[in-house]
Amino acid sequence: MKKRMLTSIFSCLVALSLTACNSNTSNDTEYPDTSANDAGNISVSEDTNSKFIPLDIAESGYTMIEGGFLYCSVKVHNPNTDLAILYPTVRITARDAGGALLGTQDQTLSTIYPQQDFWYSGQLLQVDEAPSSIEFTIVQPDDYNIVPASTLEQSTFTPLSVESTAMHSERLVGEVVNKNDFDLDMIVVAVVFRNEDGDIIGGESTFVDKLPSSGSVPFDMPIHSEFANCNYEVYANSWA
Repeated sequence: MKKRMLTSIFSCLVALSLTACNSNTSNDTEYPDTSANDAGNISVSEDTNSKFIPLDIAESGYTMIEGGFLYCSVKVHNPNTDLAILYPTVRITARDAGGALLGTQDQTLSTIYPQQDFWYSGQLLQVDEAPSSIEFTIVQPDDYNIVPASTLEQSTFTPLSVESTAMHSERLVGEVVNKNDFDLDMIVVAVVFRNEDGDIIGGESTFVDKLPSSGSVPFDMPIHSEFANCNYEVYANSWA
């Protein structure tokens, strides 16, 4: 009798143990549906019923400076209405007149909110000869980097503004204003230089720490002498 009771108790314990193990290994997390449709767009979330629209290279340009350094500026636009893109990557590729590769580099950016732009500038590539062409392309983001903005810690983001800019010899100064109700740990400031026809001819970037909510932070960035007398625009975005 005692043996039967012990056997029954042991069977119950085994059943409970198996139930617990199965509970730990089950996956209850609901991941976005990222199946491709016939047009090649991606269905990201049943909650938003959105299809991912690829990011755009809205504007770009470059200048080659002595030493083979290519100073580039690129504007990436997120055309989606409710999807944010985490850590998108821009690929810069230089080719000669015959199409041969001179050099390439990937530049990862920070989050781009729906219907917003992200500017990045700087010395992004070095080549041995003047390129015939520079290609700016978007590297297709991974599915997990395409998310409804509503799921982010900060579901909305008011673009930063840049004020009081001034060029002092080979330095550019100004202030970045944060109209959001949350602090930003780091921001990137990108200056874009244009020629008299309005074409982008390059740019530079700098990083600034600790931008408080509803506050501002100054910046002071060195500028290559090649651009000291050029028309310029300055943009800023969160870098997280």
